[in-house]
Amino acid sequence: TVKVFHEQLTANLNHDQLLKLLCNTHEYSELPVRHNEDSLNQQLAQQLGVEVTDYSFDSPHTKALLLLSAHFSHAPVPCSDYLTDTKSVLDQALRILQAMVDVSADEGWLATALRCMNIVQMAVQARWLSGSTLLTLPHIEQRHVDRLASTSITVNAKGQASHRGGSRHLKLDGIQCLPELISVYQHEPRTVHRLLTDMVGDQCVQATCDVLECLPIVDVRLRLRVVDAQATGDSERHHPRAVSSGFPQTVRPVPPDQRVRDVHRLKVPCDRECALHIELRRSQIGRKNKDEGWWLVLGEADSGELLALKRLGFLRRVQNVTLSFFSAEQPGHHVYTLYIISDSYLGLDQQYDIALETADGGDVNYSLPPETSTFELMDVLKDSHHHQSRVEETPELEGW
Repeated sequence: TVKVFHEQLTANLNHDQLLKLLCNTHEYSELPVRHNEDSLNQQLAQQLGVEVTDYSFDSPHTKALLLLSAHFSHAPVPCSDYLTDTKSVLDQALRILQAMVDVSADEGWLATALRCMNIVQMAVQARWLSGSTLLTLPHIEQRHVDRLASTSITVNAKGQASHRGGSRHLKLDGIQCLPELISVYQHEPRTVHRLLTDMVGDQCVQATCDVLECLPIVDVRLRLRVVDAQATGDSERHHPRAVSSGFPQTVRPVPPDQRVRDVHRLKVPCDRECALHIELRRSQIGRKNKDEGWWLVLGEADSGELLALKRLGFLRRVQNVTLSFFSAEQPGHHVYTLYIISDSYLGLDQQYDIALETADGGDVNYSLPPETSTFELMDVLKDSHHHQSRVEETPELEGW
């Protein structure tokens, strides 16, 4: 299987291509296709709108693809045997997808590795990536998502803007995604409880709120260190920088046409070993899920290169991780992105752009903007003309 991945994985496979490659692996060659199930597979393919070869409905690989698609769509399957087969397919899928991530990372393919991680999330949550992340909550359906999107809520963020004095109010013109609902629930739990009760009823609301209370909230602090290669031992020069994300969110990526103009760049020597120190603070523990894990990925989106990857298990309250990489060999501007990817949840990923300017020797300016507020929704290391990250009063969280 790994040999097939080395031969068929490429740098820019999309999710559909990766799903087909996953299902074509040897592990699914013995998935049972019982008598008359070829016709059932054909009907299921038409129901799901999955494009497959006309003469492959008796193939175990085609059946694996259809079962995964039905799992993501919450679509009914023809018989109880298909439920048993779906469990078997999922048990294999997570292990195979981990191998796909490892091969992609070994080749330095950023986009393919991230998309494989997406499929892991889809398998765990039984949802398509294109759907609303609010649908991962129990008892929440599409009609509830539409209502949340049209409901305006004012959040009183007490004590979170201390450098400006007092509290401030944030007005959300509807809740569009899971991170927004979590943040509103943190500050206005009664308001959210009443809203959800009105939508799902008294008997179901507690199950929904219990999940909201258990979802991980991870604050992120970053520190870049340049290792001094001329010194002996472990001597190094480093300058700390703290960047906190507040509640779960995916920070909006910096558009390519703004990166050179707006980003505060950190100057580092060419072709030097750098260490990105990451402090993860989990401020909401809830019930421990033994299978929950995270990927830390450092890559350069412009070139599509994956520079470093590390897999973590369950996050404790404070966990420190280091990703090592080498700066570019030639002088120039580079924007590296740190991705913090959950292997269990959709919508709780985070990303941070770190702009570097590589220079030849001499005195290098390591100065960084001052620390930002833990509550502010921001574009990390952006808009630093006055050495302060931009704050958006009505945040619009977007995925990478």
